Parts: sequence; C-alpha cells; structure tokens
Amino acid sequence: MSLFRIHIAGDNNSCWDLGEPESAYGNKIDPRVFTYGTRTNIGGALTVPVVRTGDRCDFNFGSFMMIVARTRLVDELSGNFPINVERIPVVIEGSHEFEILNPLASYACFDESRSVFTRWTSADGRVDKEGQLRMVVELYVNAEKTEGCHLFRVAEWFPALICSNELKIVMERHCPKGISFTRVS
Repeated sequence: MSLFRIHIAGDNNSCWDLGEPESAYGNKIDPRVFTYGTRTNIGGALTVPVVRTGDRCDFNFGSFMMIVARTRLVDELSGNFPINVERIPVVIEGSHEFEILNPLASYACFDESRSVFTRWTSADGRVDKEGQLRMVVELYVNAEKTEGCHLFRVAEWFPALICSNELKIVMERHCPKGISFTRVS
C-alpha cells in the first residue's frame, strides 16, 4: 500500500491561518490534544479564530498540526473509507461548516532504517524526553505495520498525518490548494 504524509503546501500563502480553539466560555484549548491519536470527548461546538485571512480551504492545519476540515469533505471521506476519527464541530467567523478532525488511529510504524531524524539525548537537558524523537527531517513508515489504514498518525511522531493513496486521490480532488503530499512508504 502506498502511503503519503499530508503537509501544509509550500504555496499556502492564499489560504487562511487558523489559531487555537476556544470553548464556548472563551477558554483556550491546547490544540495538541487533537494530535495524540486519543479521543478528547470535548463536548459542544468550539470556536477557531482566523489569525491570517485568506481563502477558506477544505482541509487546513491549525496550530500544532491540528486538522480543521470542511464537514462535507469529512462526510465524503468517512462515507468512502473506514476511517476512525473524532469529529468536533467548530465555528469559524460565524460559519458552522467546519470541524476539527482528530484521527484516532496511530501505528508504531516509524521506519528508522530509511528516515532521517534525531533523538533527545541527556546532553539536551530533557531527561523526560531522552531517547524520543526530537526532529524528523525525512519520514518513512513501514506500511506492513499499518493494517491497511487510510488515515492515521505515526505513534512515534504524532505531528505526522499519513493517508493512503486512495484517500489522497479524493483529497486532491477536493483540496486543490493548502496541502501537499509526500510519499513515505
């Protein structure tokens, strides 16, 4: 199975930039909770501020690689692929047509033999992170360890969002700008 990492496109200048979500009470919610591959059980619609105006893209990365997607795109992806996601409705500039997409599938599939990366060391002064990935310059995954999943995070490197070639084709049709894909398998 061919797998691809979904990135913010290098020519993303025309798309809006989205900030950290807020609760109905105005409390900021750490966007990283939507990147760990675990259910958040956050109830009610959240507000996501626009930090830079631009085109409303169907698929966006907000702060810390949090995914914000147009509801109709997520409906189509969910209808065509067995994806395991938590969907959290959001309001953006008064619009209710977007939601945070929290992929719940994650796989320990990081391919150390082909990836280019660094790990935290004791010299970095962060004993809590020693041995963990610190930076991934070039990511590869072992497709055999992903059970044919169409959308998931890499357990060892949660910022990475991976999709199948089939899902990529649908996304390219709906998302002509704002994102790009790099083959990682």
